[in-house]
Amino acid sequence: MGETRLFFRGVPTEPDVTALNNLFGVPEEGAPISYAAVAEALRVPATGCRFKTVTNAWRKGLRATHGIIMVAGNGQFEVRDPASRVALGKTKTKSGVRCFSESVEIITGTDRARLTERERGDADKVQRIASLAQAAALAEARKRPVPALRAVNEREGAATG
Repeated sequence: MGETRLFFRGVPTEPDVTALNNLFGVPEEGAPISYAAVAEALRVPATGCRFKTVTNAWRKGLRATHGIIMVAGNGQFEVRDPASRVALGKTKTKSGVRCFSESVEIITGTDRARLTERERGDADKVQRIASLAQAAALAEARKRPVPALRAVNEREGAATG
C-alpha cells in the first residue's frame, strides 16, 4: 500500500490505485473481480467509505487510460462488453433527459418577478440550452421519416401518381 500521508485532510488514493493496477492489471471482459479480493488488497472493509473512494478512482483511471467501463454490483466489479456499454449509455441518457426535462419544467414554472437579475440570467441560460436541445432533437427527427407516415405517403403518392 505504500506510505500513507495526509493530503488536504484526506488520504491520497494514488498509492492504493497503483496497488490495484499492479495486482489486477488491465481487467478483461467477462472476468469479474470480487469485492473481497479488492478489499483484501486494500486492507479495508468492502463496506467502508475508503473502499468506495479508492475503487471509484481505480475505475475512473481505467476508463481514462484504457477505455474500460467497469461496473460494481453483486459483490464484484465487471468490465462491460460493447452491448452492455450501449445499454448502460442508453439508461444514463434516458435518466439524464428526465432530469433535464424536470429542471426545465421547474424553471419555466418559477415566478420570474421574484428573482434577482443574476437568477433570471441563470434561468434564461437553462431555457436557452433547453431550446437548443429541442431544436437539435427536431432537426434529427426530420432526418428520419416515421415508418407509419412513410407508408401513408407512399400509398397517397401511388393513388395520385
